Amino acid sequence: MDWKSSGDLFAAPPNESDFVFVNGLRFAAPYSFDFVCHVKKRQEGKNIVELFTTEFPNRPRCYYENAYQQGLLRAEKATPANNGSLKRKKSATTDEKNEEDDDKQHPAAPTETTETKTETTAKTAFEQRVTTPKVQPLTSLKAGERLRHALHRHEPPCLADPIVVIRVTQNMVAVCKPATTPVHPTGQYRRNTVLGLLASQRPDLGRLNPVHRLYKKV
Repeated sequence: MDWKSSGDLFAAPPNESDFVFVNGLRFAAPYSFDFVCHVKKRQEGKNIVELFTTEFPNRPRCYYENAYQQGLLRAEKATPANNGSLKRKKSATTDEKNEEDDDKQHPAAPTETTETKTETTAKTAFEQRVTTPKVQPLTSLKAGERLRHALHRHEPPCLADPIVVIRVTQNMVAVCKPATTPVHPTGQYRRNTVLGLLASQRPDLGRLNPVHRLYKKV
């Protein structure tokens, strides 16, 4: 599976068999995931372990230290911008532009966008540990550097109520969103969302983007 396309729910939608129903709850089967974010200006000077420990405190520092030693937590240098209209190429760094809500994670955390969230098969996600060269000492990060965290994701469950499509027009799809199900990928949720479920169950609707959004609990 190509990670560039698999980061798109509609290019590589989950299968209906990826969902399990237990006692009125819908679970997404665990899967390998490559979380990607970029270093912001305010985060310069920290090393990758410090940054993840501060921004994602739901895991202890020792977890991030071990992940770095295993090659599951890594940094990539910023890529220079390519401006075709200019004769000279100028270096540029980029920040995440599409920050998303998360009820459970730190509000200042680096966030995942629909373009940077990438799912991989179990083999692809964790073979990084085998192919990663010798672990380098921790260094200070610079704005624009891309950070990657390969992990085995276990999404929290939602109520098993179905997503009911109320009406379909040429430009819009109206649905009844059950409580506890997020509309779009955010925080710990990706497949167990309205968009993830529609991508899996209603491919005939094509690519969808939220126009009006209700909070997860509504």
